[in-house]
Amino acid sequence: MGLSEFAVKRPIAISMVFVGLIIIGGISLTRLSVELMPNASYGIVTIKINVRGGMPPEDIESLVTRPVEEAVSPVKHLNHIISTSKKESSTVMLTFEPGTNMKFAALEVREKIGQIRNKLPEEIEKPVIERYDEADFPIMILALTGTGYTPEMLRKIAEERMKEQLSRINGVANVEVRGGRERKILVEIDQARLQAYNLPIKKVIATLNLSNLNLLTGSIDKRKYRYLVRTMGEFRNVKEIKKLGIMVTPGGSIIRLEDIADVKDSYLEPEAYARLNTRPVTALYIHKESTANTVWVSKAIKKELEKIKLNLPREVNVVTVSDQAVFIKQSIKTVWTSLLFGAFLAGAILFLFLKDIKHIFVIVAVIPISVMVVFSLMYFRKITLNVMTLSGLALGIGMLLDNSIVVLENIFKHKTKLARENEQSIPQGIESQASQKEIPVKATREVILPIVAGTITTLVVFLPIVFINKQVEILYSGLALTVTFSLVASLFVALTLVPLFSSRIPLHPVRKGLVYKGWGSKIFGLLRKRNDRENYGEEEVESKAPSEFSNGAYGESKQEPSPEEKLPSPQSQKRKFSLNFPKLYNLYRKTLAFTLRKRYIAIASLVFLFLLSLLIYRNFLEKDYMGTTEQSEFTIFVELPSGAKLEISDQVVSEVESMLTTIPEIKGVTKTVTARVEGWSSKVYVALVPRSERVRTVQEIIDVLRPHVKKIGEIYDTFIYFSEPQSASEVFLDIYGYDYNVLRDLAISLAKSMGTVAGLADVKLRYKPGRPEMRFNVDKQRAAYFGLSVRDIAEITHAQMRGLRATYFHDKARQVETIARLDERHRRNFEDLRKLTLDTPSGAQIYLEQVADFNFALSPSEIWRKDKSRMIQVSAHRGRLALGTAVQRIKKSIAHIKPPKDYYYEFAGDYQEMVQNEKEFKFAICVMVLLVFIVLASLFESYSQPLIIMVTVPMAVIGAILALFITHKPITMGVFIGLIMLGGIAVNNAIILVDRINHLRKKEEDTLVGNNLNGGEILRRESLKAILKASGDRLRPILMTSLTTILGLLPMALDRSEGSSLWSPLAITVIGGLAASTILTLFIVPAFYVIFEDIKKIIRLTREA
Repeated sequence: MGLSEFAVKRPIAISMVFVGLIIIGGISLTRLSVELMPNASYGIVTIKINVRGGMPPEDIESLVTRPVEEAVSPVKHLNHIISTSKKESSTVMLTFEPGTNMKFAALEVREKIGQIRNKLPEEIEKPVIERYDEADFPIMILALTGTGYTPEMLRKIAEERMKEQLSRINGVANVEVRGGRERKILVEIDQARLQAYNLPIKKVIATLNLSNLNLLTGSIDKRKYRYLVRTMGEFRNVKEIKKLGIMVTPGGSIIRLEDIADVKDSYLEPEAYARLNTRPVTALYIHKESTANTVWVSKAIKKELEKIKLNLPREVNVVTVSDQAVFIKQSIKTVWTSLLFGAFLAGAILFLFLKDIKHIFVIVAVIPISVMVVFSLMYFRKITLNVMTLSGLALGIGMLLDNSIVVLENIFKHKTKLARENEQSIPQGIESQASQKEIPVKATREVILPIVAGTITTLVVFLPIVFINKQVEILYSGLALTVTFSLVASLFVALTLVPLFSSRIPLHPVRKGLVYKGWGSKIFGLLRKRNDRENYGEEEVESKAPSEFSNGAYGESKQEPSPEEKLPSPQSQKRKFSLNFPKLYNLYRKTLAFTLRKRYIAIASLVFLFLLSLLIYRNFLEKDYMGTTEQSEFTIFVELPSGAKLEISDQVVSEVESMLTTIPEIKGVTKTVTARVEGWSSKVYVALVPRSERVRTVQEIIDVLRPHVKKIGEIYDTFIYFSEPQSASEVFLDIYGYDYNVLRDLAISLAKSMGTVAGLADVKLRYKPGRPEMRFNVDKQRAAYFGLSVRDIAEITHAQMRGLRATYFHDKARQVETIARLDERHRRNFEDLRKLTLDTPSGAQIYLEQVADFNFALSPSEIWRKDKSRMIQVSAHRGRLALGTAVQRIKKSIAHIKPPKDYYYEFAGDYQEMVQNEKEFKFAICVMVLLVFIVLASLFESYSQPLIIMVTVPMAVIGAILALFITHKPITMGVFIGLIMLGGIAVNNAIILVDRINHLRKKEEDTLVGNNLNGGEILRRESLKAILKASGDRLRPILMTSLTTILGLLPMALDRSEGSSLWSPLAITVIGGLAASTILTLFIVPAFYVIFEDIKKIIRLTREA
């Protein structure tokens, strides 16, 4: 018992199966993860090593960065190593191949770092290993505001009540708090009093450290109990710190800390400011792990925030300034809307062709049922809801109707044939229940092979994806699996529900053919009658016998014609199609006949169009990687010269803020001026109103702002540029070499040339000029005379100038650093530096200038390395330029620059991926064509007929390239995937057509042989008739199946929302290719069929001769 027979005989059982699948699908839909794109990004592990007291960047590079790079190089699946050496830290970022298990990768990195920990300088702090990139745009930005609360008060709330809780969320990599000053216990020491008491500053620091502890010293047993003995010495308040005894004078007096220093619970100098709409706030910047799901992490953060808010003061508000999940959800919602609208359009096409509510319902019911099955399979395969999978679902919406249309058409054909044989329509109640069940089963069984073969042909095109790199496989495997699930589900539904529903819909006796019943009968009956009158005249309609108009749903005659009448006359064919498309059918028949007569010209025209499309592809279509997206936010970077003071940075950013207030689309502005290390890089995060509420795009707004910020930059000698999150709108040029001075000069030359390229903006270098500094060179002989080493001098100077952490002050379960240093009035200028006091081992005191010489110099701010070679990166914002176009223009502009020996440059970022993927996709397309040929050859048991069918592939290429050219879309990875999919979709119509031609030809040949009429010319004439008739028979199903797929994708192709560049090129490619291949299939495939018959005739005549 087959599926169809089981479905018809056990309707309740099969109905319950689908009810269960729908329930499981609904539950699965609510539990599917949501993300913008499949996580095909490179996994990232960042190693951050801080150095106490700092070192020159060159020393950091040689003593810390290089050993770390060598240690982690053998880690499995490592793709790139990028490092930055600064005077106070070394940062090494490791990028891994897509799909790498980052938990195991991080564990392996920790193991490698642990092996070299003892080989690194003693000054380093504990290495911090995180799974994120510091340069990534924060997943969420929060701002704390409160009436009556200072930024310092807000910062305390953020650090004590929010930071730790948010950091514990799974997927959160780091939480930065900016704004307000950091609380410290400051011990500001008077240098004159130190000198008066001959007291070394290191002794003060050591005393503070040793006097602040609680220590378990032992235990004493007494009777039944054991008493612990504890030494209690932790500071309980600042007053205790002030009263701490530091030394005893020769006269027996105790010198307390308050006698030589000012001790206060205060704040360090500001390192950063944060403002929201020009008001001071405290901001939290939350970064996620590189492979974490943005929507999940955002949801978890919001859930945790609801708990946190319960414990915050009423006056304190938490404002979400930026949330990356909002854009993702909006993009997914847009695709959902396009998908549903496409399904509606596909249903509308069915109505235009069938005009029968019941039978339309049979086919349209396939869509929600199949989609629910797809959701179930996606959930169990752990596939997320994203742009790619929803695009596959939108493509499947149109395609999954094809199998049901083919099955239902054959069922109608059998029913109408049975009615014709009885010379009457099937009255309700006359058709036996047995026939009502047998016909759908028999009809479905006849088309199982074609629809299964068509489904396999469509699915086999996705196999070449496994030959492309891992990133593409991850990115598009979800789309491939979604289409696969859609087609498999539609096949299952077509073989079960369609015959089941059809067996419950009888034909009625109102008139010949399928008729309307119920609330729609009057309307559709009038429309149908009016259509007859328009085509035949009122008298002819009334006088004609019912059999003249007895058409099935697909224009099939209810009576099998005699062999002599196999090919109806034009007038009868017109009447046959008169109910819906008489003029279209008549025009098609005439055009096809003309094409067959001029078949060689038609084929030559096809070749010309194909070559022209290749010319357009090569010379006129731009190339891009994934396309750029637009979010309703962007960032303004403010880069000041190295060494600029925080106050100057604040002043420049204030000017930028004031300028932004004139832009009506801006929703809010948060700025961060950070002076954590160099302190010269500031950011202004700009949030815009949603795209639906503004006319201008983000790029247009940036173009308006760029001249204004340029003026600000010229006034303050500042470089200001723009960046968009997840936009991929940058083009990168990496320059390699050893000498940083040579690299700098080469990078500047390349940057100047890139600045002349039309379409590029914000050309910048990932390089900071040297920071001005005062150096003191220790005279080792003089230092040795006083018993001091260079290390001793450096540590004493560091303690007095920057201060050292003497101890921690514990306040309400929170540790507050206690910093000891000289009072600011003793370290304000260069003369103070010269007069710093050094304590010798003998107890004498000398000035720093006695053992050191002073001079001014420039210190490298940072040293960049990539894959263990020094590197400077030049980048530019390419705006509306496609990536391939931007690179080609840059190559022309820098062609005259010849790098020195052992120095070279290469394009980085997405360009290398784009070039590699294009090569692999071309190979995959070749493999796809071969696989489709194998399937077709197996299906038709022929080598020639698959070639006839596969002529639709270049037809699809013509349409796809023409559609991209007209819509000005670049070639992206989505376009290549669309071309691969077209290889399986475009051939389906040709399969239907060629199969029908073969069927009619066989019947004609059998008839002629039976009548002893087997002459060559007779066979040829009858073959031409069969081709004409088969083409007419398949006109309507071909148009229906193609239009449902095209209209299902049309909303996605026309979408102009922020993220449309991710799905629009793929939809346009499929629509253009399918539209062209459908139209050309109806003419070129019959022409090719006749040409192959001509070739066979020539071969036969040659052999006979």
